[in-house]
Amino acid sequence: MRQVFWVVLASVLLNGCGGADSDSPEARRQVVFKQMLLSSEELGGMLRGRLAFRPERFAECARELNNLAALPWQYFPSPEGDERSTARPEVWDQHARFEAFAQQLQVATEALQLAASMPQVSVDQLQPALWQVEAACKRCHEAFRAY
Repeated sequence: MRQVFWVVLASVLLNGCGGADSDSPEARRQVVFKQMLLSSEELGGMLRGRLAFRPERFAECARELNNLAALPWQYFPSPEGDERSTARPEVWDQHARFEAFAQQLQVATEALQLAASMPQVSVDQLQPALWQVEAACKRCHEAFRAY
């Protein structure tokens, strides 16, 4: 939890250096997505052997990711007038599809958290749940993310 605090603090401070409004919906969703990325990278690292598999830490990261998965969507308000956004217009043009992808991610992270909370859970038992989370992220990114 302490690590997440420092990451969020650094993100907010660095974002402020760029002259962007750190309180804007875009900045807020970027902070949440960066936190999600950090959690998912640690989860993937444990399951792919880059990091030591520690079941308690895995469960903690899965819980963090599940909590974060519900947050960024509120920071996609429709741009008004000449307001600019780095999000692709499809986010609003196909909003029902966007919301469905967000829901799929939340279902997948909840399943991962549940799997990670099982006693004596193994890497082999967790891999399918993490793959579902990764697939949900990929589907949404391919459809809606502006690179």
